[in-house]
Amino acid sequence: MKIAFYSLRSRIFFSFTAIIAILSLFFGWTSALQQTSSLEKELFERGQITARHLAYSVELGILTGNIPELGKLLEKLMQEKDMRYAEVYNANGELIALSAHTEHSEQLNTTWAHPDIGIKDPHLPSQKIWLKGKLEGDEVYAFHMPVISEINATEESILFADTTHMSKQSVGSVYVFLSTQSIRSATAQTIKQGIESFVVLLLFAMLAAWWLARALSRPLEHMIGVIEKTKSGDFSHRIKPMGQSEVAKLGLAFNRMCETLQERDKSLHTQQRTMQVLFDTAPIAIWMLDKNRRITFMNHAFSSAVGISEQSFVDAANYAELFPEKVASQCMKSDAQCFEAEDLISSQEYIPCVDGKTHVFDIVKAPLKDEQGNMTGLVGIAIDATDRLQADAEKEHMQKQVDHTQRLESLGVLAGGIAHDFNNILTSIMGNASLAERKIMSDPLTSQSHLSKIILSSEKAALLCKQMLAYSGKGHFIIKPINLSNMVRGVTSLLGVSIHKAVGLKLQLSEQLPNINADEAQLQQIIMNLVINASDAIEKARGVITISTDHMYADAKYLAQLPIDPSITLDAGDYVYLEVSDTGCGMDKATQKRMFEPFFTTKFTGRGLGMSAVQGIVRGHKGAMCLYSEPGKGTTFKILFPATQDSLKITSSPTTLRSDDWQANGTILIIDDEEMIRETASIMLGDMGYDILTAVDGLDGLHVYRQHQHEIVAVLLDITMPKLSGEGCFRELKLINPHVKIVLSSGYTEQDAISRFTDKGLKGFVQKPYRPEQLEEVIHKVTSDKT
Repeated sequence: MKIAFYSLRSRIFFSFTAIIAILSLFFGWTSALQQTSSLEKELFERGQITARHLAYSVELGILTGNIPELGKLLEKLMQEKDMRYAEVYNANGELIALSAHTEHSEQLNTTWAHPDIGIKDPHLPSQKIWLKGKLEGDEVYAFHMPVISEINATEESILFADTTHMSKQSVGSVYVFLSTQSIRSATAQTIKQGIESFVVLLLFAMLAAWWLARALSRPLEHMIGVIEKTKSGDFSHRIKPMGQSEVAKLGLAFNRMCETLQERDKSLHTQQRTMQVLFDTAPIAIWMLDKNRRITFMNHAFSSAVGISEQSFVDAANYAELFPEKVASQCMKSDAQCFEAEDLISSQEYIPCVDGKTHVFDIVKAPLKDEQGNMTGLVGIAIDATDRLQADAEKEHMQKQVDHTQRLESLGVLAGGIAHDFNNILTSIMGNASLAERKIMSDPLTSQSHLSKIILSSEKAALLCKQMLAYSGKGHFIIKPINLSNMVRGVTSLLGVSIHKAVGLKLQLSEQLPNINADEAQLQQIIMNLVINASDAIEKARGVITISTDHMYADAKYLAQLPIDPSITLDAGDYVYLEVSDTGCGMDKATQKRMFEPFFTTKFTGRGLGMSAVQGIVRGHKGAMCLYSEPGKGTTFKILFPATQDSLKITSSPTTLRSDDWQANGTILIIDDEEMIRETASIMLGDMGYDILTAVDGLDGLHVYRQHQHEIVAVLLDITMPKLSGEGCFRELKLINPHVKIVLSSGYTEQDAISRFTDKGLKGFVQKPYRPEQLEEVIHKVTSDKT
């Protein structure tokens, strides 16, 4: 069986073999060194003993000069083990005997070895008695020993060099050379035997290592095989029991884990099948994307709607393989937004469906995240909103038709009411004008009375127009800080004569009330309308009308419950409120629903503008109004105005009065498409002393101004005109002369009229209808301005 080099079996095998081999080499080498050291020590001891014995033996021969006897001693010495050579020297250092002739003096290595072992000459303490060298190619140890002659010496004293009680004298020296051949032979034999033993032991170790590696790795290889089978999701495989070892315990733990995973896998498959059934039967589209933005799941509802199979969705690399380019682009764009924001997003997407039509889908996409919070994909839900949107459109269309019908009906009621009022006013004007014309020569005082009645009737007509403008929320407001409680007290007398005598009026006014920025006349109209309506609701029965003022903090939750105009944004904060309650008949839900509709009225003679005008005024003041009413329990109106921290200080715009010595000078250009307005304004300005030029529209006005530019001191300009509007004429006049002084004149309110001329050099505004003194004040102010 082939074993991978990095497998557990190979590691055990090579590791065990290497350890045995290293240990064997270590012990073999140590044994060889110890044997060599022991043999060398033995050789040293024999060499020293031999040298001493020889020195003792040759003492008599040296003293007597018996050379032959010395030769015999040396020849006999050469028969001993490891003897290689011997020499004898006299006291003069002359060689007198040797075992055989050799050039030892040239061959000996003069480097001393083992200085700690050698024995020194007592007479020559600086010289060692042995050295190591080579003799005729053979490695030898040379031992030197002096020959000592002693008086009264004994053999023991000479042998052991005991000089304590003897007198001694050197008569010569000897050299003994021992060969190391026996040591080398023994060492070589030991190494040979060691190698043989190492090879045998190594083979045995390899066999043991193979068996051990196989015994240890085989269970693990079996476990790996089972684990590989479970990687595919098949948890039915088990590891066979293998005794009581740690590996066996690991196998048992793995089997228990597989059993747990198998149970969980069955449960997950059951849940997956259940979810699949739910997704496929769901009427909404559901799909999933992975982090690479590929579709991994698509339910049947969406695939059947668009006519593309679920598998086609999963196999597609992107939306471009499924939908037209425009549809694919919008789908990928919303996916990118979800991945970038990592949050829920919603959108509407137009997708072609199997019926050949493009349907509108409301789509919600949410991120899928792992336990660490990293986004792994997204899930999308789509609902076909085509039918709902079509139904909403049809409903809106029908509602518009109903509203249009109601407006037409209300317009008829309004037209009748307004026509009735204007006919009354015109009757008064025409009648008094005719009477004044008859008596202007014969009875001037009576004619002046008729003219005063004409002016009064005209003011009533102007008031009716202001009520209609108030309904639209564009009435002319003079804004200033007002204390609401003080203002209510100021109109108490007027309120008392406006209600039925059987109705009582009760005031509950706060003394510590912040100011509000409001138009006093408009607030008076609100109070009058609410009090008169409350009095009519009580009818002829006895009842009470309560007027309350106070302030409160309104948070965002409270303001969200109020019926506020969508164009107005109210912030949480301090508000001052006016509350008008009555004990009258109350209103049902149907009446409350139409209470603020224009032209709606429950009175036979009403025009339906009262409450609509109140709502318009409240809207113009950026306030809110609440209605609480039940049939038989009375009605309460509560109106909130934003409080201001300004102190109670009534301010008004400074009025420029004409001084007695003021004299009009120059020419005024009047540009208006209404001939009656041109004639009336010309007479008014002419009486003041101005020269007059007129123009019938904007283009005519530009032509006249170019011709008389240097004479004209001011231009009275209407806003709504044919051919060229007042705004266009204003712009062209400024191009002709950037310093031209222009006064706008319109039947609309000042806020609405001049909003388009802000920071463009407009000098003044006068609202139609106007009196001579009003026009004179504005013109005087403009012409007196030197800027």
